[in-house]
This record gives sequence, structure tokens and C-alpha cells, in this order.
Amino acid sequence: VWAGDPLPESLAGVEALVVMGGPMAAYSDDGFPTRGAELTLLREALAAEVPVLGVGLGARLLAVAAGGVARTGSGSQVGATAAP
Repeated sequence: VWAGDPLPESLAGVEALVVMGGPMAAYSDDGFPTRGAELTLLREALAAEVPVLGVGLGARLLAVAAGGVARTGSGSQVGATAAP
């Protein structure tokens, strides 16, 4: 959820979801008040076979929503960064 934007109340009219990353943890509500609602939405998307792309935290949330496990890796995390 970007800057307090609301989550969709349903998947009606949604063709796909892209769930991006963030500094929060997939298994904790600390600093992540929408985690439960996001997991619910992801589970609904999976059940409805709505395509979902998860990036970073989004991928970990998708794994949890699908009944999988998200673990902290032992290596460094590599990705692109945009300057402001």
C-alpha cells in the first residue's frame, strides 16, 4: 500500500496484482498495519487465479499467502536503486 492508499476491497475488475517491497517483515505486524489485509488479498487472488508478481517483500508475502515459508537469506541482497 503506497502512502496510505487503501487496498482494493475486492478483486472485481482486477486483472493482475504487483506487490512491491519494503523494509517490513513478512511474519510481523510491527510497523506494517496492512500486513493481514494484504495477505488476505493475496490469498483471494491465488484462489481466483489472478496473476500476481511479488518483488522483494511482495515475493515473501506471496510465499506466506500461498502457505509457503519465507526465510532470510545468508547472502547479500542485490537490486536496483533509484536516486531521488
